[in-house]
Parts: sequence; structure tokens; C-alpha cells
Amino acid sequence: MHTPARRVGVCSKLNSRWIGPFMIEKRIDDMVYLVRTSPNKPPKAVHIDRLLPYRGSKKPKWMV
Repeated sequence: MHTPARRVGVCSKLNSRWIGPFMIEKRIDDMVYLVRTSPNKPPKAVHIDRLLPYRGSKKPKWMV
């Protein structure tokens, strides 16, 4: 998921603006998805422009 907000005191050029992977819980419509960022938090509605497909082999332990 793309996170455009900058953190104070951190060089923005050296940090990745993408975080994740996260589990997609539901497709609301063609452009908006519900994304679970943590097992203890409610899912967030995220626009498709802020998402990328996950291309790795390892999943977080809470997703399994």
C-alpha cells in the first residue's frame, strides 16, 4: 500500500513509500478495496491506485 505521508526526522529520499503486504478482505467496487493491515485493527478502504500486487514468497505469520 502506498503511504505518501512523510515522517518527521526521516530522509524521504531513502525510505520506501510502499508498505505491506496486506490481505485484501473485500472488493467494494472496481476502484476501492477493504484491506486488513493488522489482525487487531478494522480493515481500511483503500483506492486501487494505492495498491500493488505482492510478488514475494513469504506471507506474514498473521495471514496464514
